[in-house]
Amino acid sequence: MEFCGLLLGDGNINKDHGVTIARGESALYMDHYRAVMQREFQSFGRAGNGRTRNLETVAVTLTEGERQTRFASVLAAEELTACGFAGTARTKTVPDWIFLLTVELRLAFVRGYLDADGHVDKKGRISFASVNEYLLSQIRHLCMSCGIPVTNAREQQATCTLPNGELFEAISYTFTCSNPEENCRIWSHDPRYQQRLKDGQPFEKKGRAYPRYGGEDFESEGCELSRIVSIALLSSEPVYDLQVAGHSFIANGIIVHNSNIEHQAIEFVVDTLVPWAMRLEQEANIKFFGLNRQTLFTKLNVASLLRGDMSSRYAAYATGRQWGWLSVNDVRRLEDQNPLPPHIGDLFLIPTNMYAVPLDGTQPTIGPPLSPHPPRERPQDPEDVMRAVLAAQVDAHRNGTLSPGAST
Repeated sequence: MEFCGLLLGDGNINKDHGVTIARGESALYMDHYRAVMQREFQSFGRAGNGRTRNLETVAVTLTEGERQTRFASVLAAEELTACGFAGTARTKTVPDWIFLLTVELRLAFVRGYLDADGHVDKKGRISFASVNEYLLSQIRHLCMSCGIPVTNAREQQATCTLPNGELFEAISYTFTCSNPEENCRIWSHDPRYQQRLKDGQPFEKKGRAYPRYGGEDFESEGCELSRIVSIALLSSEPVYDLQVAGHSFIANGIIVHNSNIEHQAIEFVVDTLVPWAMRLEQEANIKFFGLNRQTLFTKLNVASLLRGDMSSRYAAYATGRQWGWLSVNDVRRLEDQNPLPPHIGDLFLIPTNMYAVPLDGTQPTIGPPLSPHPPRERPQDPEDVMRAVLAAQVDAHRNGTLSPGAST
């Protein structure tokens, strides 16, 4: 994972040849990554051409240039491309599967990216910069997912000196991991950065109570205060909120509590859409069915827009049904469903053992629940039937009305 982070920041993949890592002339962290490359990757050696795959593999051979370290391996190039690390400085992204790893592996990935494209100042603060705004945003959220405090990302005009001495103007994006104590979890394989991280002091500024500004009695575990410096009115911007369980939502990568977006949606339906729906229903009733309509009507069903609060509605229906002031058909009408036959859907329940109330309103007899259908007659015994048939034949014979073949 450390090598993958290094590759994302300073690497290049050539599917026909291999992998190249750009570096400074005296990159102190590279000894570690050279050992990683030789340990992790295999090639077909001198006999390999990328087409014949039934050859024995050997550890890759590193080739050193003035400002690069590379190795030839079609296997490594294919594997790393399949993992999502191909691209240029402006098109690379952090593969989605990185965010599903354990914290230890995510920190290892950030560590490699730090050695490639990061910087640790003398106070132990880590800064990341890139011309790829989306990639930098992913690295920032990856740090947040590991519990590393970060600043907002900011845009700045940068002047870079190319290896040939020419100056290059570009817009870059940067953010800072501001707490040296937490930054030690990221760590680095550069000895200079290791010493700076060790010497950095824990960032405690936000832990102050600010008693002069209303924080005198503030005591909440896991929460910190930061003094408001200024308040400015800015133009509106689009906000993208994702609601999750517990009335929380995610804003800019941070889980924020006390979102009432569900009830705001319900209020919009009830207070804004339903009045217009009623006007449209009334107009449609007149045009479709005329003034003499009896049982037909139109209905614009907005139940799906209220689906987020379905559990509350069903709980209320269950209470009304249980305590005898709602029937099944009452509930079905509220949900815009066709009623059941009256002898089934219009029965009410009594809380005492849930006996059905007769439709005529009489007091029910305490006993088994009333059946919606009359009981069937008990079937006759076959022997009784035979005896009755024989008795009828005897009577007919005595009366002279039995036909000759019937005696059989």
